Amino acid sequence: MKTADRISEALRGRHLTKAEKKKACPVVHYAFGALMGRVLSRVPVAIAADASGVVVTVNQLGIVVGIAAFGSLYLNLAGKLPATAGARQLTAFALSSAHAYLAVTVGLAALALAGAALALAHARAAAIAAPQ
Repeated sequence: MKTADRISEALRGRHLTKAEKKKACPVVHYAFGALMGRVLSRVPVAIAADASGVVVTVNQLGIVVGIAAFGSLYLNLAGKLPATAGARQLTAFALSSAHAYLAVTVGLAALALAGAALALAHARAAAIAAPQ
């Protein structure tokens, strides 16, 4: 419940209602569980705890690096809002901010598509390599 609520707070700026929690919590639970199961499915039992810790740590580091990288890209593209901004300057800032948002969104979409393509290639390679 906490994870789904934190995601909602970060993305929408508000906490989930009870009805929303009933829907969102299983989605987050099963998605993360399936991901961890897939990642750790071929790890020997003797080192499963260590591998699980490594996967979670790498996941968190990826989140931090991604936020830093795309946040830097956004802030560099958006520019700085002048302290004494008139209507024209606010409009110009809004346009540059929209451009920065679009650039970051396109970058994230490209990474998502690359990840999907790599996952598909991995699944196909595993299906071909699997004994009949």
